[in-house]
Order: sequence, then C-alpha cells, then structure tokens
Amino acid sequence: MSTCACRRVSRPLVYCRAFCRACNCLCFQLFRHLGFEIPLAGFSDKRLDCLRFGKGYELPMKIIKRDGLPFLGLSHEFVGREHGVGNSIFFVSASPGQSVRLHRHDYDELILVQEGRATCTVGAQQREVGAGDIIVIPAGTSHGFASTGDRTLRQIDIYANPEFVTEWL
Repeated sequence: MSTCACRRVSRPLVYCRAFCRACNCLCFQLFRHLGFEIPLAGFSDKRLDCLRFGKGYELPMKIIKRDGLPFLGLSHEFVGREHGVGNSIFFVSASPGQSVRLHRHDYDELILVQEGRATCTVGAQQREVGAGDIIVIPAGTSHGFASTGDRTLRQIDIYANPEFVTEWL
C-alpha cells in the first residue's frame, strides 16, 4: 500500500491528485502504470507539469448540474475543492433590492453579469453594471453589490481559489 503524493489517500498504486502547471487541470496520475517514478514527499498542493509527467493521460469529462449545487443566500455554490479543481463559482440570482455587503478575499475574483443591473463597489469606485459587463476584482480589494434593476440580477462570480474564504467588512 502506497500513499499518494498529496497524502490524502492510500491505494495499492501510487495515485496522486495535483494541479498541472501547464493547463491548470487536475492530474490523476497512476505513476507505476505510466512507467515513471516521482518522489512522493513534498508534492502536496504543488503543481506538476502533466506534459512532462502525465505522458498524455487524460481525465474523463465531469458534468455538474448547476441546480444540483447547494443554494445559499443568493447563489448556487460550486466549491472547486469538492470537485477537484482550483477555482470556485457563485451563480448569483438576486432580486431587485437584494445586496451583498462589503467584503474581500485573498484571491482574485471575476464577476460576469448575465442579466439585470447592479451597483457594484470595488475599492473606492462605485459603478452601475449590466448584462455583458465583466468586473475584475484584485485580491484583497473590498467589494460588494446591490441589485438595482427592475428584474432579477444574474451573474457568475469566479474565484481563483478552490474554496470560499471571505472577510466581511
């Protein structure tokens, strides 16, 4: 029985889940079957280069229904760590007048407004945004929004982190 590089599972084969530097995918590497050896210690949460180590091993496609994700507050929540990826997503549905107060994260965030209107605050700036707008929020920057239109605000918030870590202000 061997322990994988990330030390999360023990299996008869050396089995490792690590993020790939080259393509940001999650590499499931069966080291012995692929015919090479990698030192097991020190690879926890490191990025490997699947072009160098993976020898063309491909992952099966995984499809997740948004409506099957947990709905908390204003959004369905896709927690990347639960699905083996390095990003997380909120699928926001905010009725007119609903808002999210100022907060910040230690990682970058992108907001893609799909429909509706909102007042978005990022740092000291406050702007009206609508369908088709992309809001870029650098790590550590305070931000929040309020749905201001006459219909539901729908936006997709993409986080450069495998889980949600929020500091409310």
